[in-house]
Amino acid sequence: MIFLRQLGSRSCHLFSFSDYVNLDEISLALDPPRRCDYAFVSHGHSDHVARHPAGLASPATVALVQRRYKSSGLTPLDFGETRLRGNHRLWLVPAGHVLGAAQLVVDRPDGRRLIYTGDFSMRPRLTVPAATPVQTDVLIMECTYGSPRYVFPPDDEICARIRFFVERALDDGVTPVLLGYSLGKAQEAMALINRLGYPVIVHPTIAELADVYQRFGVEIGSYQVLNGPVSPGHVLIAPPSARRDRLPAHCRTLYLSGWALDHSTVYRLGVDEAVPLSDHADFSELIRFVEAVQPSHIYTTHGPPSFADYLRRLGFNAQPLGEHQLALL
Repeated sequence: MIFLRQLGSRSCHLFSFSDYVNLDEISLALDPPRRCDYAFVSHGHSDHVARHPAGLASPATVALVQRRYKSSGLTPLDFGETRLRGNHRLWLVPAGHVLGAAQLVVDRPDGRRLIYTGDFSMRPRLTVPAATPVQTDVLIMECTYGSPRYVFPPDDEICARIRFFVERALDDGVTPVLLGYSLGKAQEAMALINRLGYPVIVHPTIAELADVYQRFGVEIGSYQVLNGPVSPGHVLIAPPSARRDRLPAHCRTLYLSGWALDHSTVYRLGVDEAVPLSDHADFSELIRFVEAVQPSHIYTTHGPPSFADYLRRLGFNAQPLGEHQLALL
């Protein structure tokens, strides 16, 4: 399917979309899932990274990619620093989400601006600031939790639920295990558990990336790396892939994810409990972000197409991205 937007005589080619956005005029692929000649990588999660020979990312994202893949063709671009590609001015602003996550701002030669959010969050975290809203003409935004049912509890409630889980497990003489992605969720959990005053042990894959957080000045607190039995009184933080056969025999698991709002999550993943600690924007944050940015055109991706319907009801010109689309203004 192809969709077009016309604006008087100033019609221009904005981007194309297959399974990722491509700024064709300047040959810049945005978070492509496979190798491209030149790419913007919004953050270091593996589903957004490939072995590109060249491209742009924030310095922290470049460091995370290098740590995980041992090499990177990406050039670091600091927040607020500008880079010209063709006759387009490129710069980055924080996206929240995880260390180094960035939105790409593209100032076109015709004076119009396009922003690609990548994954983002409007809540400041212990380990990352909130996303920075920048006014734009065209907004391409992720909307993972773009349904009204996904509104996360306040941070203090989430923290209280995690504390309660840890205290009950320790009182029962079992190891509390927090399961979260090795990049982002795990480091946030490390900072939180340290703040609560419990000693932390982490899986080696988490420790590798925690070292990068510390190198960039993020306070996550002290920790030990898992290398044998877990000492009594400690909290173990591990990736979801560490199933019970690689966890202490006597433990209790808590899964950290926004999907915890789905009652089936505990049973589907085979965990004891789940808490909606997420590094994505929830439904209310998505709406708040759009209202702050005030775009004339919105294209949604990586979420329910129905989110664009909600935006249209609010008076915004919104369209979900589908396969093989071409956007013009």
